[in-house]
Amino acid sequence: MQAIDYSARIPGSTVRLAGYLHVFRYLGDPQQWPKAMTQDEVNDLRNHGIFIHLNYEQTADFMLGGYSAGQSFAKEARKWATSLGFGTNEPIVYSADFDASDAQIAILLEFLRGAADADGGKSNVGIYGGYKVVKAAIDQGYIGWQTYAWSYGQVDTRAIAYQHGAIYVGGVQCDVNDMNPYYLQGVHNMTNPIPASIGQKWAEIASQFTGSYDDSTAIIWADAGARYAAARTDDIMNYLETHGTPSAGLSLTASDIDAIATAVVKKMSRDLAAG
Repeated sequence: MQAIDYSARIPGSTVRLAGYLHVFRYLGDPQQWPKAMTQDEVNDLRNHGIFIHLNYEQTADFMLGGYSAGQSFAKEARKWATSLGFGTNEPIVYSADFDASDAQIAILLEFLRGAADADGGKSNVGIYGGYKVVKAAIDQGYIGWQTYAWSYGQVDTRAIAYQHGAIYVGGVQCDVNDMNPYYLQGVHNMTNPIPASIGQKWAEIASQFTGSYDDSTAIIWADAGARYAAARTDDIMNYLETHGTPSAGLSLTASDIDAIATAVVKKMSRDLAAG
């Protein structure tokens, strides 16, 4: 699944005709900043079944204001999101549109911390940027939208989207983004790792799909299935550790749970990879 991002309004019918069901669009005051969405645009996109992912930007380096800037801009961004009818838990991604140094990445993370404190937590807050920026943010529990720029060939597969290339839709230049299917399932927190017991088996599991499916997409879907199934298995294991095994004569050992988890991962991953 791909999405486009762009800075001028495109009719929903045109976006849909071009084959896109997801877009990234800017929040802000459209009277002061023509890139920002209006209510009419939001309504038009929604009426054509297009999902809108939220982005906020000022200057390229506006996030270098750190923690206090994060708090201020998060409140501003959420105000505009709410005014357009988006829910309070809809994530907003803030753009770090430059090649950040390590010292600047530390400041960007402070911006995100301020934004999260002002706007309901880390699952509501993300960053757009190159590989090192996105990786650092995801490592700390935020959402990451990665661009090929300043990534030097590296890709963080946990990112919600990977931006690359450009096309024209309705006469408007757009960037193309490969969406992470796991994120599209509604699971916004991409930072939970696969439990070690599953991760050890994952190379073998993933290899099952390379012969039958397009490597560029199937493994992403398979990985999505593995992560989702493994997360649910973690929930089960945590429950059993807290409450014990069921009393109706069922006794599950750790290896039993591991075997069940592996079977679930294989089945879910195969189904997802097959589309």
